[in-house]
Formats: sequence, structure tokens, C-alpha cells
Amino acid sequence: MRKVWENGKTVIEASDMNRFEDTTERVNEILGENLYYAGVKFIENGSGYTAERLGLAKNAIIEKIKSVDDLGNEVEKIISNFDNVYPWSRMKRVIIDNNLNVVDEEGSSTYDDTLSTNGYAKHTHMVMRRTPKFYYKVSITTIPNTDDWQEIVLLVSPYKLTGYNLYPAFIGVNADGTTYKKEWAYTNAFGCTLVNKTTGEFVFENLPDDESVRARNANDFQFNKNGITVAANYFLTSANARNKQAPTSNFTMSVARTFLENRNSEKRIMQETFYSAELEMLLQTIEFADMNGQKNLGDGCSSIPDNPNTHNNAATVGYTSILGSNSGSVKIIGLSRGGTINNNQKAVSYRGKENPFANIWRFLEGIKTGTAGKIKYGIYNPHAVNNYADYNANSFTNQKETPKVFEGSGSGYWRLFGSSDSLLIPNAYKAGSSYYSGSSTTRHGDYLWHNTAGGQICRVGGYWNYGAYCGFACLYLNYAFSAADRGIAAGASA
Repeated sequence: MRKVWENGKTVIEASDMNRFEDTTERVNEILGENLYYAGVKFIENGSGYTAERLGLAKNAIIEKIKSVDDLGNEVEKIISNFDNVYPWSRMKRVIIDNNLNVVDEEGSSTYDDTLSTNGYAKHTHMVMRRTPKFYYKVSITTIPNTDDWQEIVLLVSPYKLTGYNLYPAFIGVNADGTTYKKEWAYTNAFGCTLVNKTTGEFVFENLPDDESVRARNANDFQFNKNGITVAANYFLTSANARNKQAPTSNFTMSVARTFLENRNSEKRIMQETFYSAELEMLLQTIEFADMNGQKNLGDGCSSIPDNPNTHNNAATVGYTSILGSNSGSVKIIGLSRGGTINNNQKAVSYRGKENPFANIWRFLEGIKTGTAGKIKYGIYNPHAVNNYADYNANSFTNQKETPKVFEGSGSGYWRLFGSSDSLLIPNAYKAGSSYYSGSSTTRHGDYLWHNTAGGQICRVGGYWNYGAYCGFACLYLNYAFSAADRGIAAGASA
């Protein structure tokens, strides 16, 4: 049995946390009155909100430790009590094969996140960040006798306590439509780039090591360049020797989906999903007792000049390899675009997931918008048609639909949540008009674009020159399913 931290005391944690079907009564039997959960409550007061840590999150201590790596880059590593609290304690970068077998993990002597040694290969392995299965309870309600103030309670536990449900990122869908439970959820540890699925060779040429002299031709990042086909290639996530490949772009959502689903015959490796992205927002919010990811981790690669404005100007991947599975940031030295040196960019990482926001947009599966200003979201089914151009198609498993949450086309800092149980569903509608009541420092401090044209997809995070717009909850709901852009790449889920 393992012991875990709670307010300076220790409580018992089950030795095999993959077995989660304990009832509340069984948890009481094991822990007595110390029910195992961690959470936070936000209560709005008109000018902001107060945050109250709950359960194992009480009296949390978070430290930021600064150092310099071997290349002279400034490193900031975040250390917190959550390193000993489930599920954060078991979030780790790992190497998986295409059948989702974990073959190595960060911290071992053979771990190589560039996939260049130990028999690893770029077409047979990927570097992912895994999270152990947990249950959750989210409650977002309007405070009585206020106009739009909200009370937000976020709770997670390894046990199925009263009112808790299995977090949806741990539910997969089989080819026959039945569901199965996952012991782990995986997301890309680094940005995705393209490799040949037979040889593992990079599809695009490696970039020079020197960030200050490399050039990017717009055509270098176009799909169908030199006869690139969907069937012949995979998306890859790895540290990739830091200064070589940047995340690729100019693929439609459907093409990016196929590059990832090519890796596994049962489609258990897939494009990043709505619930995979929300998982990051949920856990970082509880850990920091603050929704604003840029405040908690750093601004990220969010102020890179968009010059030339026909290029993919994202920073290359792998800077946070030195952080391992810790949160923090690494300052990028000598980053240049169009002759302008910007020495204030930082690649950020949350618990081993590099650039969870900023740098480059990512498509999200499992969420779409319609003409009535409503949003449908649910568990992504890789075996369904999933043509988001048809809003009325019931593409998602356990699908939910919001009431009207926006009007027409618009944009702004969003503050209100449009769902009682989700941190990634915005509400920008009030009194028959677009309604924004946030700012770069209010709540999560993230920006929203929306359009009531039917069949709009979602992209998340922001990109290289969006500054304070970026964040875990930065959403672009104003894009057709068939569209592509140099500023959008893919994330991976499993």
C-alpha cells in the first residue's frame, strides 16, 4: 500500500490504482473520514472570484525553481505537493508503440524521447504523456440574486464517490459502437510532425539547428507537396533533437485525423479530443487554484511575429525535454522571424505536455457548432463518419447539446461557462446579442471566436502571435470542416 499526502498527514492509497470500482462505502472503510479527493471551489464576487482548495488540495505549496540548461536556456521547473497526490503523481511521459504498449518511461536509464536509440523508431513509437484513470465531479451554477456570477466546484478522485462519474477521456468506443474503459489516457508530449509510416523518415526536410537563420517556405508545409498521400504517412510526437522539425500544418481536420488513426488498426490512437483537452484545463485549474494557464505556466510561444505571413512560424518542438514530466517553462534563445529577434518566448509544459496552448492551433474532435448558436460535444467515436459539416448528425457517444450560447459571428474574452459540467464550453450569449464579460486576467483569461454558420469545428489553444488571447480555453469555433490553415496542427489522444 502507498501513502499519500493530505494536509501534512498520510492516508492510504490502494496499491493498484487501475482498479477503480470501489464504492463510497468501501472508501470509507479504507480511509475513514478522509475521503480521497482533491478539488477547488471558485465563488464569484463581481470583481473577481475567491478560490477555496478542497480535500487533498488544501494547504498546497507550489514553488518555481529557476536554472539554466546546457545550451544557456533559462529553465523554470514547478514543484508542488501535487507531485504526491493522485492523479498528478502518476502523470508521466512515456514511449508507446502503435499498439499502445508502454515500452519505456521518463526517468529510466533507457528512456530516449528523440526515439533515436534502443530500437525505437519514429514510425513504430511515439512519446506521449499518460494520465491514470480518475472520477470527477464538476458543478457550475449561477449564484442566486446575481446577474451572471457563477460558483464553480471541481473535484477529482481515484474512487467512484457519491455523485462522481468516470472522466470521459477514459471511455473509448469500439467498432460496433459499444464502449470500453481505459486505464490510462494519453496525449502527445510534444508537437506532432509527419513521418513516412514505412521508413520513419521525416516527410519534410529537417530545419537548421540555428533558429536565427532557418527559413520556411510556405510550400514546405503544404499537404500534397511532392505527392504526399494520406495512406503513406503518420503523425509523430517526439522531442526530435530539439531544433529539427516543427509541427506541420495546412492539413484539413479529416486528413490530420487519418495520419494519426493510421497508427493503430483499431483506431485507438486518434486526433486530440475535446475531453483530452479539457482534462488539461481541469487538472491544472485544481492544482494551481487558478484557471489562467498563462499566469500559472507562462505566456508560452505566443508573441512570435507572424513574418513572413505565409509561413508556419511555430517554434520547433522538444525544448521542455529537460523538464521531464514536470510543469514549467524553457526560454527559447535566438528565436527569429523575418529578421526580428524575440528573446522572450518560453516553451511551456504542463505535467509533460509541451505547449498545451499557444505556438500552434490544434484541431479538436468531439465538438461542433450549429446555426442556432448551440454546441454539441461528447466522446469521439473514431469509427463513425464524423463529418462535422452536418451539425444534425449524431456523431458523438454520450452526446450533449447546449442551449444557445452565442449569436451570429463575434469574438472576445469569454468568462461564462455554457455547461453545468464542462470547462471548455463557453457562453457568449445574453439578451439576444453577443456577450463578452471577460478579460485577459479574468478567470481563465482566454479568447473566443464564433460563427453560427452550420458545421463549424473547434480548434484550441491559440498560436504563435496571439499573445494574451492564448490559453487552455482559447477556442476558435469559426472554421469549416473542410478548411486548412498554416497555423493549425494536430494533437494526439489515446
